[in-house]
This record gives sequence, structure tokens and C-alpha cells, in this order.
Amino acid sequence: MGQDNDKKKKAVDKYSVLEYFLALFKHQLGLGSGAASEIRPLEQASVRMNLVTYSLSVADGNVRQSRRMTLGPIGEGTGSKSKCFLAIYDNKIVVKVPPVPITDFDKYISGIKKEQTIAKKLYPRECIVPGIAVIMEKIYNLPGSENMRPDELEAAYLEALYKNPEYQEFFKIDGGFAFFMDLAKYVFLADAISLFHDLGGGVKEELLTDPSIIGDFEKFEGRYGMENAGVGAGLEHVFSEYERGVRKLLIRSGAVPSVLLYKIQRWFFTYLAGEEIKPNGADLTDTFVSQLNALLKDVVKKNREAVDEYLAMVDNFLKETSFSQHKLQMEGVIANTLELLAWLMQKGIAIRDIKPDNLLVAGDTERYPYFLSSPDAFRIGLIDVETAVDFAPESGNTIIQPPLGGTPFYATPLHLFKNSTIVAVYRDLRRALYLQDWFAVVAMIYGTIIDEYLFLKTAKQVVALTRMIQQAIKSARPMEQLIKTANQRFWPCAIEEFLEKTETNKHRLSAVRVLPQYVVYNMLADELERENRFCDKLVKTLISRQSFFKNKQNREQLYMVSPEKLADVMNKIKDKKADDPSSFAALERIHRIKLNMKKNSGIIERLHRQDPWLSAYEVLVIMFSIVRNFMYGPAPELSVKKPV
Repeated sequence: MGQDNDKKKKAVDKYSVLEYFLALFKHQLGLGSGAASEIRPLEQASVRMNLVTYSLSVADGNVRQSRRMTLGPIGEGTGSKSKCFLAIYDNKIVVKVPPVPITDFDKYISGIKKEQTIAKKLYPRECIVPGIAVIMEKIYNLPGSENMRPDELEAAYLEALYKNPEYQEFFKIDGGFAFFMDLAKYVFLADAISLFHDLGGGVKEELLTDPSIIGDFEKFEGRYGMENAGVGAGLEHVFSEYERGVRKLLIRSGAVPSVLLYKIQRWFFTYLAGEEIKPNGADLTDTFVSQLNALLKDVVKKNREAVDEYLAMVDNFLKETSFSQHKLQMEGVIANTLELLAWLMQKGIAIRDIKPDNLLVAGDTERYPYFLSSPDAFRIGLIDVETAVDFAPESGNTIIQPPLGGTPFYATPLHLFKNSTIVAVYRDLRRALYLQDWFAVVAMIYGTIIDEYLFLKTAKQVVALTRMIQQAIKSARPMEQLIKTANQRFWPCAIEEFLEKTETNKHRLSAVRVLPQYVVYNMLADELERENRFCDKLVKTLISRQSFFKNKQNREQLYMVSPEKLADVMNKIKDKKADDPSSFAALERIHRIKLNMKKNSGIIERLHRQDPWLSAYEVLVIMFSIVRNFMYGPAPELSVKKPV
């Protein structure tokens, strides 16, 4: 069994995909599969996307036919089960290989049609889903295809596939059907977001830009600011120790002791940049370079703290500079991601695997990436809706069971449970489905700004929960009980990670302004009002369960009182807490709920103002609180403070 698993893993690597396109190339040349051929890597097409350009060459008699193609993985390291690749073969094609091979053609086509049905409901939103035309147009001559609409073309090619089943082999990679999507004129959102955090040559390039900055206070202050003067002074002391050592080395080696200061500075910063000094003929002999590197190693080791502080300052400077340059583009992407979320809710569709690799940017390609700073100039579209579900089907139809699972960095426990179990526990299946997308968007907004996973530790819980559920199914454990266990493992970790990371990066998150479109602030306001209605019922229930205020009039006053006045009342009767701890606990909970309701009401009021805006930090807290309160239950520790 282990050997079979190894084979499955090997069946979805890039070499299998390259072999697939080589076979496609042979067919286009009219040659058989046995024709001598070669695949040769040529160059790195994109370091950021890990794309490599290859040469495909085939022997055609005495002639060698060749062409180029580019290939690279998509979504590596996200925990996604399917293996995805971006191929550039005449046009941009997303190739998705399922984790479990599909060998039945009808089942394969059924999966494609399901996604196309979702795409039709989302029209005119850009939505790239698997199809057969993207491959058939390369291998099959269909008369009149140039005059057909995309849906007509897809239907005609499908009919041809059934009539000519031999062409079905061109949709298989290593014996299993793969899904092909035509990305055409669009850009991955993940690629756009990566531009925001592209530091160019990084710390190394920055250190070597002007080594003479060491010892030049005005130059240092102009570059890094007065607030970092202490860090610069600390490195000057390190440099002075190093310079004295270098001068002694020069004298001992018989070299000219009056070596230009600029060279000495450059050696210093070259070493700080992570590179040893290399011999350079007469100027830098092997012996001298060996002693110089040993000196640098010793000086840096003795002054590690000062060196690390300087390197951290440079890294932070580059990040802050990049952040300032791209802040408007971040705001545009976040605004339009929220607009997509509101659009999906209006359409009654939950994607359930929202992440940057599954989203596209649709705009004027000639103005990319500059249009990202103008939300009106582009839209966020969808790539691959395999896990999506229509939670607002036509009257009389039930919500179908979507595939279980999700990408761990963007998933909740509810991604792993069937509809029937969710209904039994939460009642509201629709909300349980679309709030899964809310959670993913929270993680995306954070990642767009900070360039790291928000739920890095929590993702491990999702993986562990998957195994736990599989074991529970074998032992016939009730799924309703398992949801509670799953939540108790997942949410404390998610809450801790959310609070820690958003607080650590609060300054940057608060600096990003989100100007929500009408549909977005309506969506947020509606959810906050829904939460307040729930809290209102909860307050009434808690009032009936406490005994400090018993008569009708007092209970009505308790219901109407503000959280501030309730705090005063609780302070006056705190000496009675020991007499009735459960009733006092109910009052404390009522107080927390009233504070939360007041906070929600304040945000709702802001959203209904003309040209409302929220910081990204506020949006994250609002959305995370709503998801957590529904899936796990309300708690007091999340709050949004009014902007100063």
C-alpha cells in the first residue's frame, strides 16, 4: 500500500505534466507517441511564481521540431489536496490534478458541468472553471468554431469527445483525468499580492548600495531617520573594531596599509550581507582573504546583537518603504475582495475555498499593476469553484452536499462536516456556509497587508481534525458531539493567534483604509444587526435567570439600562455576589453583551454615514468576531476601538 501511495505522489509532479504537454505537441505534429523526444529546462521565467521555461523537442524524420512552454506549481505549501500548475502553452492554462484519480469519463464531465453551473449563476462575474475547449481547440478541427459562443463551443467539443473517445486520452495525466482552465487574459490575485511585498534585491542590495553610510551621520539620518540613530551608532562601534583589525592585517601581510576606506567599508557590508570576501588577484590574495573573513567572523560573532539589530532595522525599512509604495493598491485589492464576498452572498453562493490562488484580477492588462490602486478599474474574479455550493437554490430544491475539506490556512472545522450535521448543531445552514468564506477573507486581508499566514498554527489543527473525524467515523461516534470537540480544539488556537498577530501588526493594519462599496457596508451592517438581535434575545433570557431583579418593572429597567449604568449597579451590589454567584455571573454576562451591542451599534452608525470607511484592523475584528460568535459562541475579548 505504501508503494501505491508513492506512485500516486509521483504521478502529480511537474514532470508528469511536462510529459503530458510533450505528448500533446507530438499529436499536433502528427507524430506517434514513440517519436524520439527531449524536455530541457532553459531558464527561470519567474522566481516569484517558481515558473521555468522548457524546450520541448521531437524528432520528425531528419528534422528536429521544437517549441517552448513554461510551467510551475500553484499553491504549494497551502495544504491544498489537489495538485495545481500554471502552464503557458500558447495561452495560460491552469492544470488541476485531483488527489484521487478520476478514471470514469462521465464522472469527470459531471464535475465540469457542476462548476459551469455555478459559473453561470455568477455571470457576469469573471469565473474561470474547467472546460474541454481549452484542450480540444489544440487537437481537434471543429468546422465553424470561430462563429460559436463559448457555451456552444463547449457543447460541440463534448459531442465530438463522445463520438471520438480516443481524444479523451488528451485529458488524462498519468491515467487519471485532469482539469484544464483557460486563464487567458487574467492575473492570479496571489501574483498581484506578491508584488506588494517584493523587496527587490532585499537587505543584501540595500547594504551594498552605499557602504560609506557608516560613519556619515547626515547620510544615515537621511536614509533611516533620527529614530534609528542609536542602531547606527551601535554598528559604528562594530565597524571601528573591524577597521582596526583590518589595518593590522594589511600591515602584517605587507599590503598597502592605506587601502581606500570605501573598500574596507564594502568588505564589511558584503560580509553582513551574508557573503564571504573572495580572492581578487594581487589586491586580495588567498591568504589575506582567509584572514579577513576570519576577522569578520570573529567581530560579528562578538557583536551579534548590534549586527542583528542593524539588519532588522534595514529589513524593516525596506518593508515600510514597500508598504508606503503599495498601500493604495492593497486598499484596492481589499475593497474588491470584500465586494466579491458581498456579491457571492447576494448570489447565494459559498465558495468554501477562497484563497489568493483561487482568485483572479480582471482589468486592463496594459495598465496592470497600476490599476490596482483604483477599485473601480478592476474586479476580483474566481478560478475553480469545485468546492462551491449554492445555498439559495430555487424553491423546492435542497442545498446539495458540497465536497468536504478546504485549504488548512483558510478553513474552519465546518469545512469538514456534512450539511446534516451542521443543521443539527447550528440550524442555519446558509449562514454556516457563507461564513466559511468570511473566515477565509479574514485570513486573506491579513496576508495581503502583512505577507504571512494569519492562522499558521491553527492550520495544523485543521489537519489534525481531518484525521480525528476519519477515526470517529470508523468508531461510529456521533458527529454532533464531534463538532463540539473540534471547536474546542480549533477556536481557542484561532482566537489566540488572531489576537496576538493583529495586535503585533496593529499599526500597519490600522494604516490601511477600507472604503467599502454600498453592497459591502450593507453586508457588514446586516450581520452586525443580526448579531445584535441575537444578543437582545440572550439578554432577555439571562435577565429571567437572575434573582437580584425580580419584579417586572425592575427587569424592564435592567433590560433598558446602558452598560455603563449597569456597571455602577453591579459595583453597588458586589458585596451580595457570594450570596448568589450564578445571578451575579448572569449580570456580568449581560454587561459584556450590552458592551458588544453598543460597539456594534456604533459601527453600524458609521457604516450608514456618507462615504464610510473602516481600517483594515477594524474590518478584521468585525468579521472574525461575527464568524467566531456564530461558530463557537460570543466572548468578551474582541473589541474595536474608535479611531483617534
